[in-house]
Amino acid sequence: MSPRLRRPAQCRARRYEDLAAAVGSFAGPIILAGHSSGATCALDAVVHGLPVSALVLYEPPWPVHGPLAGVEFIDQVEALITRGDRDQALEWAFTQMVEMPTEVVAAVRHSPMWPEWRALAHLAPGDA
Repeated sequence: MSPRLRRPAQCRARRYEDLAAAVGSFAGPIILAGHSSGATCALDAVVHGLPVSALVLYEPPWPVHGPLAGVEFIDQVEALITRGDRDQALEWAFTQMVEMPTEVVAAVRHSPMWPEWRALAHLAPGDA
């Protein structure tokens, strides 16, 4: 696992840097849109001073009952990825972080999106 993705605060800082660089490469008013953790990232960036003229936030994962996940979640996902078990890492992220019912995860595994999500499973710790 990349050290930059080791803990959520570090991951958020890196995403902010990337977003600030992208926004800074455009002239004129910027409308920033984000979905899921991207919505959280966009809002966090604006709170920290990123100059945008408008935000479009779709399904940000707001933690209602406390943090989405703790260090133990991150450690478990990273261990699964290190073992090469991206499917299990993704299932763990969906059931433990998103609180998706296991029967729904089982159905989602058959969707056309599963291979793309599996390829991005290493990013889940940054969304915790």
